[in-house]
Amino acid sequence: MLGLHLLASLAAPSADRFRHVGESRVMIESWCQALYDTWLSTSIRESAWVYPGLHFAHILANTFMFGMIVFVDLRLLGIGFKRRRVTDITGLIGWTLFGWVLMFISGAFIFISDPVRYYNSGLFRLKLFLMLLAGINALVFHFTAYRRVSTWDRGRLPVHARLTGAVSLTSWIAVVIVGRAVGYFG
Repeated sequence: MLGLHLLASLAAPSADRFRHVGESRVMIESWCQALYDTWLSTSIRESAWVYPGLHFAHILANTFMFGMIVFVDLRLLGIGFKRRRVTDITGLIGWTLFGWVLMFISGAFIFISDPVRYYNSGLFRLKLFLMLLAGINALVFHFTAYRRVSTWDRGRLPVHARLTGAVSLTSWIAVVIVGRAVGYFG
């Protein structure tokens, strides 16, 4: 009987559960507001050079990283760079990480410039979700299929490698589109 009561209480929506979500949201918004009020946020936001420079660096790093990803993903899909060995193309992954680090740093400073706006932006949250999806895809690929990359130079690429390329390319294209939308629509 106690088990049924416990199960019913878990299944039924409770105001308590929703209150905790609301409290967490208020706490994060308070943290974002405190970050907004810092000298760093104000300096970035009000600078005639720093804020546009960060956007320039962010777009440049994104272009660099995305360019490397396109090379790797098109080869994984088997529709580009077919004359190149897979191991040669996957050597670009280190450069991709370099671009990602630059993009992350510049993006973090852009976020610091107006954290409340970005936190409340559904488009920004979608961008973060898509980046998380792309990152999980890359990690799963790296720690599973990538270990056998040297065998892929001799024949057709396995389905999981092609699927990884498709998910990666699609999710990064979406990140770029949504990221630009954040800049224009919030």
